[in-house]
Amino acid sequence: MKATASILALLLSGISFGEGIPVEDGKLTVAHTIITPNASQVEEMTVLDSVTLTKEQWAELRKVSPNSPKRLTGIVPVTYNDCTCDMDVGAVLMKDGKIGVIHEEQTARSLAWRFDQKNRLDLKVDERGQFYFEGILVRFPVLLETIRTSKPLTKERAPNPWEGGAYISVPQGMSQMDAVFGGRLKELFGELASKGWNRGQVPGWIAPKAVTVTQE
Repeated sequence: MKATASILALLLSGISFGEGIPVEDGKLTVAHTIITPNASQVEEMTVLDSVTLTKEQWAELRKVSPNSPKRLTGIVPVTYNDCTCDMDVGAVLMKDGKIGVIHEEQTARSLAWRFDQKNRLDLKVDERGQFYFEGILVRFPVLLETIRTSKPLTKERAPNPWEGGAYISVPQGMSQMDAVFGGRLKELFGELASKGWNRGQVPGWIAPKAVTVTQE
């Protein structure tokens, strides 16, 4: 099957492939990197439907696809020829046992799609105030737009009280209130609360903010 322009746009945005994976004659028809999994990774794919790249594999992949995560979830065989709607396709399993990782562009739309699959959100910030999601550096304006673009947290995604948490981790020995982070954490927590994360609440150290949350 040939990849149409619309499929290519979706692939480069990191979104599920509504018309199936782009394959012709058993080969991927979009930019990708082929990786040979080791024995441990083969076992992970079989048991967990994911593959965690080695440090060396990830370093090589990020040279051409800087926004690819270290752990790829959703391994779809190259022979799959049906709709992959709402499927998280992290990599394609080729007939020879290798995996094809499609190059990913970082956009608010692609990241929002990843956010929408989760009922717990973990972000990290380094000592310079830079933010990371799934090990990938995300520019602050893109991160804000991602949250605004993402869907509100629903009861279906987070039916239990301990779910629906959004956490921002700072380096050991530092505090979320440190001046280096400025007002960024306050802004992020406010945006997250408006989408229903943390039950629509912000941490106690943040000035009270009225947040109206509608759970679908």
